[in-house]
Amino acid sequence: MAKLTVGGLGPGGIGRITQETWDAIYGAKKVYFRTYVHPGVDDVVEVLDRNSIAHQSFDDLYEEMDDFEDLYASIAKALVAEVGNGGEDGYFVYLVPGSPLFAEATVDLLKGKIPVLEVLPGVSFFDLTVAKLAIDPFAEGLRLVDSIDFVNDESLQFGNVLLSQIWSEEIAIIVADCLSNYQLSFGGLTYLYHLGLEDEIVREVGLSDLPTLAFDHLTSLYISGLTGSTISNFNQLFEVVKRLRRECPWDQKQSHTSLGKHLIEEVYEAIDAIAAYEEELAKGDGGDLESSEVQYFADELALELGDLLVQVLFHGVIGAERGYFDLGYVVGAIRDKLIRRHPHVFDGLEVSGVDEVASNWEDIKRGEKKITSPDDSVPKSLPALLYSAKLIRKASAFGYGPQEIQEYQRRLSQFESLESLDSQDFGELLFLLSEVSKLRGIDLESALKEASANFARRYSESN
Repeated sequence: MAKLTVGGLGPGGIGRITQETWDAIYGAKKVYFRTYVHPGVDDVVEVLDRNSIAHQSFDDLYEEMDDFEDLYASIAKALVAEVGNGGEDGYFVYLVPGSPLFAEATVDLLKGKIPVLEVLPGVSFFDLTVAKLAIDPFAEGLRLVDSIDFVNDESLQFGNVLLSQIWSEEIAIIVADCLSNYQLSFGGLTYLYHLGLEDEIVREVGLSDLPTLAFDHLTSLYISGLTGSTISNFNQLFEVVKRLRRECPWDQKQSHTSLGKHLIEEVYEAIDAIAAYEEELAKGDGGDLESSEVQYFADELALELGDLLVQVLFHGVIGAERGYFDLGYVVGAIRDKLIRRHPHVFDGLEVSGVDEVASNWEDIKRGEKKITSPDDSVPKSLPALLYSAKLIRKASAFGYGPQEIQEYQRRLSQFESLESLDSQDFGELLFLLSEVSKLRGIDLESALKEASANFARRYSESN
């Protein structure tokens, strides 16, 4: 039965090839190289020629294919055909750069397609890299990241990162631009060139150095202590919240219920910060972003929004402890909900304007939550004025329409004597005013708040 053994050429010269791989090479009917472009290949080829062992590479496919996915698929297909044509006694060896067990796509594509496939462990460039850096990858939390994935995915831009596949100066410049444009900070940047070869270079560099350095398929960058991206900061904040839950006595005592009042307080503080920020912006006819006053209120708003975010993270931690949900579910659920309720954005639905968007939202929401009455979708914990305003608005979707202004005037006239009003009467009067404000397009909450502020100002001025 035909057999294919896959071995690794290691990350450098011939000395990185394992004895097990050499044993396989000497017994091969033919040896295939993914590419002859490797610093150890010439010495291996010399051994093969001296022992009359046939060999070939797939370098011609590199010229024909438009991308690496097609290239690797074509190499695997060619190998399957070659081994299949080798007869029952065919024994072949396939040699790849580095280790066949480390980021080698062609090996994955061969699995299940060769009668007998043996994959030998080998030395990878990762092994050589951590040795040159003198670090323990587990202790350092080292992550191996493809350079193109790094610049395109913010979630990868944190921690201690080894960037691979920096095979051209152009890619190096893209990486430098990414680090600079996103204002990412890092502890150090190490340039790793031709490890294990005579012209090996391992040295600390700066961002400005990258455009001046040489890069090829044997070059990588080590970035330590990378911080600054949104995802990085989010992950670090989440770790802080989890640690507080584990180690802080106050945080350990909290529950979903006990945190509720703090969540409400944080919301109101954020609303105050928004008002102050917008007021400051309005003073400058749209806002002068260079103004230190504007920046102060912008920073205050950012901090209040951060307090709100901590509340969400805390509830996610408690939910995970109880096993009913975690932060991943929270994030995934709201992502799906936004997509589901915006079919005009994600599903090609035609809409005429804002009113139809709002109407579609309510229709979809009623279908999801099986809403049968207006108060089914109005939070009971809302402040009374907000609760009444939202209840009236929701009722319109169930056929409740505003009456004529004269009818409201007539109903208001029923409250003639303030002395005779009891608690229920005051409630009815306030709800009636809420209906009138809805009809007039007035936000009763804001109107009352403005009147209260005017009262406070008059009182302050009179004293």
